[in-house]
Amino acid sequence: MSNQLPQHQSAPNPAAGDGFELAPDDTQLVSGDVIHEAAAAVVQSAIEAASPLSELHTGAEARLQTVINVAEEKGLGVSQLNQLVHRLHGGKPLEQKMVLGALSAKTGIGSGELLAIARRYRTESILAAEQGVLTHYHQTPLDSFETIASHHALMSHDRQRELGIARVNHGSRPDAVQFTRDEYGADGRLRKSGLVDSSTLGIAGGLTLAFAESIMEEEGYDPIGGYPSISHAPLDGLEAVIVDSEDDISAVRDILQRNQINVPVLTQPMWRSQHYPQARSARGAQMMIIE
Repeated sequence: MSNQLPQHQSAPNPAAGDGFELAPDDTQLVSGDVIHEAAAAVVQSAIEAASPLSELHTGAEARLQTVINVAEEKGLGVSQLNQLVHRLHGGKPLEQKMVLGALSAKTGIGSGELLAIARRYRTESILAAEQGVLTHYHQTPLDSFETIASHHALMSHDRQRELGIARVNHGSRPDAVQFTRDEYGADGRLRKSGLVDSSTLGIAGGLTLAFAESIMEEEGYDPIGGYPSISHAPLDGLEAVIVDSEDDISAVRDILQRNQINVPVLTQPMWRSQHYPQARSARGAQMMIIE
């Protein structure tokens, strides 16, 4: 079986409408005395981050080849890996369990190991193919943020229930925390933003937690479904809290301070105007944003 790297493509994202076009108002920084301290912090971060892609990307092809080699040693070729990822994509947990069980019976590889290989293969494929900073976003109601901050982690509803802190489940999957993410092409152009208005998801008074792409290295990270997911995401990787309304900035800052979490609080226009130009500078090319 050949060890040549395949032509990797991102699996389709069924989350229709999670992109945006930059409106004229979104492209301008808030100027003068009204710039929030948090916005200034992000400006500095943008300057410091305007550098070549991290090792997470530059080392992805080598790590991907290692995954392929390990899979081939177990009798799984690249075509079988692609088929497995395709069959798992978008499937419900029970459907995925049936797919993994059938392949396990055929190959003698345990279902858990097959799933781990498929996830790693998909993760490294994305990192090798997409030449941009893959920020992940999770939308949550403001009244849930105190619990998240006090535990310094995003946790699935099932995990919260085990700890006796479960509230109303706002997600579609109780076993996982789901994210949207920024998507880039091989040329470094932004194809789709992962930042969406919380109100479009039916979350009133919502906010968005922006996580660094290092979340893709966390144990249990699953990039195969329609949305990336994980059962437990430490806030160590939290880059910013993005609010739908300026009126919520003070309340969110208070929660962060009480829980000793030092990240900026921004409005969506602030994040968009700074985060995506940051990506342009790092790539040295004009980005395109498409719906």
